[in-house]
Amino acid sequence: NQVANVTITRGNNMVTQTMVAANNAQVINLPYVAALVKDSIDNAGPTVMVQDGAYRLRSTQPVSVYQYEPIEYTLNGAFSFTNDASILLPVNTWTGNYLVAAWAQWSGIPGFYAVTASQDNTKVTLSPSATGKLVQAGGGVAANGTGVVMLNSGDVLEVITQTAGNADLTGTLVNA
Repeated sequence: NQVANVTITRGNNMVTQTMVAANNAQVINLPYVAALVKDSIDNAGPTVMVQDGAYRLRSTQPVSVYQYEPIEYTLNGAFSFTNDASILLPVNTWTGNYLVAAWAQWSGIPGFYAVTASQDNTKVTLSPSATGKLVQAGGGVAANGTGVVMLNSGDVLEVITQTAGNADLTGTLVNA
């Protein structure tokens, strides 16, 4: 029942500060991180590790945060033809052990999952499922989906499936 002062940063850069009234919702549009956009067959990989690729939201009050894609997204003048949403969990709820639930490739667009770190020197170990072994190698991840990658706070590892075969990252284990 109090105003929340919200600050969003990316790396050491201030992105925005705003106040959200009590018991209200507010949309905050954030720019896409171009290195993480995989939106077509022509822009479908490889797996990447992007330093400071994540946004960080801090609030003076408890808030519920959702990510919607797209709200107003266009690339090269064309509107996105996919949409998704996710709830973003506060760092104090992170466990370090995760089971990937991902969409397999769709119309030639690869499936993917992303991992971010809340603190420097986070060791991320990937153990692919039986169907998660067809990965576009890169960012410290092998083509068979295995890898041990060190992330710093705000870094993003985006693991991308191959576009051929029955690639589905669902069931992959991520330990961080």
